[in-house]
Amino acid sequence: MLIRPDGRILSCDKALPRRLGVGLQEFIGADIYSFFDPGIAMVRKKAVAAAIKTGESLRYRDESKPGRVYDTRILPVFDKDDRLSSLAIFVGDISAEERAKRERRKLAAGIEQSVDAVIIADMDFNIEYVNQSFEAMTGYSRREAFGRNLGKFYKTPQQEEKFKMCVELLTKGESCSNRFLLVSKDGDVCVCDQSVSPVRARYGVILGYVFVWRDATQVSKLEKQLRQAQKMEAIGALASGIAHDFNNILGPIILHTELCLSKTSKDDPIRASLPEILDAAKRARALVEQLLHLGRSRGRDTPIPFRLSTLVKECTKLLAPGFSPGIRIRLQFETQSDLTLADPDQVHQVILNLATNAADAMKEFGGVLTFTISNQAIGESDWSRHPGLPAGEYICLTATDTGHGISPICLKKIFEPFYSTKTRTGGMGLGLSVVQNIVARMRGSISVESEPGLGTSFHVLLPKAHAPEAEAPAPPHTRRPLRKTPRILFVDDEEALVGSLGAALKGLGYAVECRVTAAEALGAFLHRPDGYDLAMIDYFMPHMNGLELARELWRVRPGLSVVLFSAYADKIPARELEHSGIKAFLPKPFDLESLEKTIAAVCGEATSTKS
Repeated sequence: MLIRPDGRILSCDKALPRRLGVGLQEFIGADIYSFFDPGIAMVRKKAVAAAIKTGESLRYRDESKPGRVYDTRILPVFDKDDRLSSLAIFVGDISAEERAKRERRKLAAGIEQSVDAVIIADMDFNIEYVNQSFEAMTGYSRREAFGRNLGKFYKTPQQEEKFKMCVELLTKGESCSNRFLLVSKDGDVCVCDQSVSPVRARYGVILGYVFVWRDATQVSKLEKQLRQAQKMEAIGALASGIAHDFNNILGPIILHTELCLSKTSKDDPIRASLPEILDAAKRARALVEQLLHLGRSRGRDTPIPFRLSTLVKECTKLLAPGFSPGIRIRLQFETQSDLTLADPDQVHQVILNLATNAADAMKEFGGVLTFTISNQAIGESDWSRHPGLPAGEYICLTATDTGHGISPICLKKIFEPFYSTKTRTGGMGLGLSVVQNIVARMRGSISVESEPGLGTSFHVLLPKAHAPEAEAPAPPHTRRPLRKTPRILFVDDEEALVGSLGAALKGLGYAVECRVTAAEALGAFLHRPDGYDLAMIDYFMPHMNGLELARELWRVRPGLSVVLFSAYADKIPARELEHSGIKAFLPKPFDLESLEKTIAAVCGEATSTKS
């Protein structure tokens, strides 16, 4: 476009008037500034005035119109007398180029500030660019990283294999993603998820590769915990099933043995063996309880008061057979006031973990693992040793081994996730970082002392629970005389238990009718509804559970006394029994004493209610 110094248009190309929406004839000779808003016109007048004043060419970015950027050049034109006759104005719309520049700047800033490490490498996998997250993750500065081959970051043979797989895919033009362990310059280990893609020019030519590394340490930790939880759930379900079946086997053994004891004289040579059989069966019952304990839900922490010494004894009994022959366990309880408030399931896991770690430390040469329980008062002055722990009374559980000990450097990292002093994986432990979390959730603390060559001690502090006031000891059990002999309907789908318990109850003088299905029991009851004072029913039976059968019996005869029993007590919804009308619940396997007590309590209550 060519204009006079006063702004009148002398000539122009055809595109400008068309863009402004006027005809060429109308445009020539018009005032160029009249086609713009006053603000835009003022900016452009000043630029022209500056060129006129200096007599020199002028170039500037015209951003006066919102959303547009123009590259404008103004060239003064002089006549043969060297007088300014006109001005040539060249305007280029560079809005698209400027937008592209801004996008590139944003992209560069985004890559630079990304929390993920971003690396651009050439065709030989030598580093050309890294962002600041790479520096933070690896400990290498940009200067140290530049030109370094990426293969050097994959330290172990397993990691090198993962890098080779990526290289093979990338050289074929494909992308690659996997997880590897990144060892930083300082030796710290980070779990990384990496995603790698080729960088392509026009027509698909590969210029290099872009690597994105994301810190997946926390994600990996959660995945590991989930796998552990799923494994424990599967083991628990298996253990629970075995335990319940075993309980059904133990029931007849206990009942028949007790029945034999009641029927044999003191001079009978067989009698000497019966208490041993009964004791072995009861020890087996205690072992079954441990298996059931393993199968129970671990979803929530449920703090309850319990004696820590009892739990330690149970755990060490389970662990001792699995330890190496040279490892001995010693229990040293320095207090009788060891009632603590915590979740026994979770504390059980803590004890198992500490014991397993200690056994691993003594595996080669043997040694002694000592569990000590003592009382400890924490005051305000102890805050530095137990940060965050409220002042008060605590139960201290100390696990001390005589193993190889832990070096001071390792001791500083002992509770960090994924840190281990073991040279290989294995064992039952959940990891000391998880143990620390469990103890913290119980409002306690854990600390460690160790010296290389002399062994290690872990000290666990748990809140002390105050014991309730002692109650008068219960008098020894004696058979309570009933006003009449109870007539009992006994229902269980385990034929062995039905036979043994029927014989045991008859031997004790009760009138018993036994049935092995709910249908049989209901048929017998309908035939003679007033012929029974008490119904004892197994909860889990085919086709109709115990509570459903009880409701059918109550429909015929309201107020009948019903006792439920089951080896699956932990699987019966508590709400279902709360207001059901059931008089009592007996967990299997039960002995004659608990059976007699229950019958006496229920039938005595029923008799006194009627009188």
